[in-house]
Amino acid sequence: MKNKHKLQIVILSIALMGGCKKNATQVDRGDETVNSSALKEQEQALNSSKKQHNPVEKQLISKSINNNGDKISYKTDKLLKGTIVFNHATAEQGIVTGTVFITLRDDILPLELKNTYDVKKVTKHTYRFLVDKNTDLKLTISDLKQFASIESTEIAVNYSPIEEQF
Repeated sequence: MKNKHKLQIVILSIALMGGCKKNATQVDRGDETVNSSALKEQEQALNSSKKQHNPVEKQLISKSINNNGDKISYKTDKLLKGTIVFNHATAEQGIVTGTVFITLRDDILPLELKNTYDVKKVTKHTYRFLVDKNTDLKLTISDLKQFASIESTEIAVNYSPIEEQF
């Protein structure tokens, strides 16, 4: 009976020792054994640090604009009608429609603004106008911010699924 227990203990210890060595691999440095999962973690850490310093990613940095409180970014030189943008507040992609909404502090539309743009009244203090296809909306918004009577400006963005828009 005692021999039977000793034999079971020996078989169990051999099985445990053999199971522990399945994940270990030999390194060329001699008899050192290194856990393969630790090697994989180190390789992943090295690869991720290389990706962070990749100069190609620096070229993909997008430009951004404040659109009535929401940060929207785009990857083109100019913000034109039809540009795909990303809204950071809602985490959605959309397409710029080319419509600009302006909200005035009072209901008096400046004559200079009326002569420059084909402005249509939407509500009591809100107006809208369309821009041409080749008009840079970022420049348009910065020009509009010079008017003291304008409280806020917003570029209209269509957030419906992009595949359905075309």
